[in-house]
Amino acid sequence: ISPRYPLVELLTAGCFLLCGVRYGISIETVLFCAFSAVLVAVAFIDIDTQEIPDRFHFIILGLGIAALFLVPEVGWISRLVGAACISVPMLVIALATDGFGIGDVKLMAVSGFLLGWKNIVFAALAGAVLAAVCALVLIALKRKTKKDKIAFGPYLAIALFTAALFGDTIVSAYLSLFSL
Repeated sequence: ISPRYPLVELLTAGCFLLCGVRYGISIETVLFCAFSAVLVAVAFIDIDTQEIPDRFHFIILGLGIAALFLVPEVGWISRLVGAACISVPMLVIALATDGFGIGDVKLMAVSGFLLGWKNIVFAALAGAVLAAVCALVLIALKRKTKKDKIAFGPYLAIALFTAALFGDTIVSAYLSLFSL
């Protein structure tokens, strides 16, 4: 058995545990456990293929639609803005420069619909910073060059999971720094 299989299982179990600790016995736990399982799959598939299959986007969209009714605290306007505010600029960049894959754009659109605009903005920033730091480390270690492409999905997956669990707290803490 490849060591990757137990790693994926342990990582998914760890995500489920964190969801349970964060949300307790609730519908949010179920939604975000499913979201985290999809994100783990997306991360590993993107590492291997640099593509994110559409079936994962449809699953996340389904979670977002369910959340509309089950978790009404994030309103539909926040969800619609979340679906567009990061994915539209990413799409423009992807089409103009090939700087993002279309799978990354779709991932951010459906995740923005699930999480709302504040959390998706946080996730986009956190994912970009995480990817940049890791890319610099890989370049410094001579495992990648500046011209090599890296899969962005794993970094987005980490940031999206963080946003799902702690995004509201992190965004509120950040914004409170500016309210005197």
